Amino acid sequence: MKILIVASGNNKIFSPFVQEQTEIIRALGHELNYFLIKGKGVFGYLGNWIRYRKHVQYGNYDLIHAHYGVVGLFAGLQWHAPVVVTYVGSDIGNRLHFLFSFIGALRADYNIFVSKKLRKSMFFLKKESIIPYGVDLKTFYPMPSGEKNNKIKKVLFAGAFSNKVKNFSLAKEALSLVKESHEILELMKGYSREEINILMNEADVLLLTSFREGSPQVIKEALACNLPIVSVNVGDVQEIIQDADNCFVVAHDPVEIAEAVETVFKNQRRSKDGRIRVQGLELMAVAHKILSIYNRVLE
Repeated sequence: MKILIVASGNNKIFSPFVQEQTEIIRALGHELNYFLIKGKGVFGYLGNWIRYRKHVQYGNYDLIHAHYGVVGLFAGLQWHAPVVVTYVGSDIGNRLHFLFSFIGALRADYNIFVSKKLRKSMFFLKKESIIPYGVDLKTFYPMPSGEKNNKIKKVLFAGAFSNKVKNFSLAKEALSLVKESHEILELMKGYSREEINILMNEADVLLLTSFREGSPQVIKEALACNLPIVSVNVGDVQEIIQDADNCFVVAHDPVEIAEAVETVFKNQRRSKDGRIRVQGLELMAVAHKILSIYNRVLE
């Protein structure tokens, strides 16, 4: 099977978890190529259209898989190959993006949502599935604990402080109520996957306070490392965490967040079963689900 993966290329590379998932499909014996969309806004996307159309026309692809709803609309602007679209969250949360995603979903041959909440926003579709991105259990794993300063706890914030969607102001307010000595670390772009694994093994808790999410990859990666988690109830966090040991899903309330963080600090241990919760989301297992959809579309 010859597949074209289409996604935004403004950062010059695909999101690491998208590339990890697609490369597993290549490892299963399928031919894989990438098309990066450079530019933002309507005119930015249209500026790639002629290049994209020629690429598809002469590429002889069996199928095109677009990641992100707006990209899905763009990917459907050709009639040479069927299109599968994966929706990640921000492509539906924004009104304008939702409109573009809505049109793209109608044009697509199949739609994949990373969480049930996203699926509910487009309840009218028939050809769809709910498949979160997989987690690389070989890259994210519990490491032997070295010497730690138990007097100062480390809180790993799930995102960049400057990213408004990640809602750092709520995290900052909540942590100001935590009495035990701690420091907060910023999980931002620029870290390698291996460096993130080290950060997760050194931290005492992962804190997520976002206004909105689809299926936050950082939650699954933290679980794979048995890192305790305190997260607001966004995306599929509640579904993924469930009742995992030493992990808490809370409201967007600074007092409730602070109490959960203090509970994790007092417990003084890693999550006992976090990694078990994401075994079914291992990259290979998810890849086989995606390939079954490809085969269904081509049939």
